[in-house]
Amino acid sequence: MISKRPGLVQISVSRSAEEQRLIPAFCSNLARCAKELETFRKHLYADAKGGELSFGIMERVSPHAVAVSNPLFSRLEQFHVLLGRVFIDIVDRWFTDEKARFPERMLLEPSEEELLRWVASSGCVPDYAEHAGCWRSDLLFGRSPDGLRDESPYVCEINGRLPLNAVMGISLGDNDLRELGASKGGLEPVNSMNASYDNLMALFKPDKPLYSIRDKWPGADSKILSAIDVARGRPPVEAFRPQDLEMVSRGVLTAEEAEFVADGIIQTINPWSEGLQNLLRNSKSDPNLKNKYIYKLCRDGMGHGIELGKNLTQKAWLEHLEKLANPDVLRPHDDAAVIQRLVDHDWYDVVRHEVSTDDGPHPNKFHLIGSMFMFQIASSIPLLGVWALRPISASLPISLD
Repeated sequence: MISKRPGLVQISVSRSAEEQRLIPAFCSNLARCAKELETFRKHLYADAKGGELSFGIMERVSPHAVAVSNPLFSRLEQFHVLLGRVFIDIVDRWFTDEKARFPERMLLEPSEEELLRWVASSGCVPDYAEHAGCWRSDLLFGRSPDGLRDESPYVCEINGRLPLNAVMGISLGDNDLRELGASKGGLEPVNSMNASYDNLMALFKPDKPLYSIRDKWPGADSKILSAIDVARGRPPVEAFRPQDLEMVSRGVLTAEEAEFVADGIIQTINPWSEGLQNLLRNSKSDPNLKNKYIYKLCRDGMGHGIELGKNLTQKAWLEHLEKLANPDVLRPHDDAAVIQRLVDHDWYDVVRHEVSTDDGPHPNKFHLIGSMFMFQIASSIPLLGVWALRPISASLPISLD
């Protein structure tokens, strides 16, 4: 019986190109793995133009690419284009749709809301629909709601920051993949440095200097952007801390498209909401209900504080829910969190290139946590992002792939 080819598989690029079929990374020998790593590192450092990725990623990032099948990639692209249309519609109605009550459903600090109201009313900022910027999803993969697809993408998080969060870094592997044999018509790379740089710079006026405003968060690839700017004859990107500056049913989707988007978004329950009150009430009468959910701290961008309901005691679970249900206790930056439905996402055979062995690479079972960048400028441009691993024994991603 011929087994169905998975939509996601970590591969040996060089051997897959040679044999014109997907060869899992764990099927390569030590010599080939070492050669692929050597080639990867050569291009990684050369194409960084003297810059480096933060958090030690230059050493951690894997030479073994994740191959995405054409059907799954097309589904990801379609899903993100539709989601982008939904975001534009929501942002345009944020302060004007009294029925939706968006500001009440996502609480912000007073200074943040004041700034957003100024942006919406000042007339100084381009319409969001014309300049929606860049955002990045985080993706899990599991069985589709209708049970027809084994590898269906689910968005568990949206990162709305400027793309100094790997969009340049993932492009550093492009020349490596091509030297190892990737090309059009076969294993086709989807991220190039030129395209990533052009997409990023299209967000700004090219005749103006570019600044990076940040504090403790270094940006995974902000130094890469600055180095490439210099290599292209532009000024380096200067970094500033926030304290150093004064910061002064509408026809969006068809019914079929709306269902497509809804199927790909993980159920998320916000603080103070009716859904949160219902979950608290039902959890008190059913101690097993917590096993279907996770408690997820938000707004720090690092995934800190994700707790599986099944790993919490009933007392701890109810304490979390009671705090989230109490508007007098929770503030936006005081352990802000949401509740999400637990996704039973798929396991994949993955080789850890940094784990040495004497007899060739050995696969271990990991969850693959994907991501996808969306550049919304004159048109919508979806690009695959980084891949993270989550082992059986951990509750957080441990490595970039």
